[in-house]
Amino acid sequence: FNSEAYKKVFIKIIKDLNPDFIFGVNSTISNDLFPAASFHTNGGLAMDCTDVSLDGNTLNITKTMYSNKVISKLKFNSESKPVLA
Repeated sequence: FNSEAYKKVFIKIIKDLNPDFIFGVNSTISNDLFPAASFHTNGGLAMDCTDVSLDGNTLNITKTMYSNKVISKLKFNSESKPVLA
């Protein structure tokens, strides 16, 4: 795994395809790629999601924080495109 090479290719693919949403699994690679891609595309980012649902053009995300002591609910609209979760 070459972090810089993967980031460069991943960001180029996102910019070329212009997706609304990108979903990934919780892994060391996605924990490296997703924040960088969000930064370079000005997209929304939610990590460690426990529930994801789509309501029209709004992506609703539930995630836990602080060792599962807090449940956070996030909403992303089309202005946050792409949303990486």
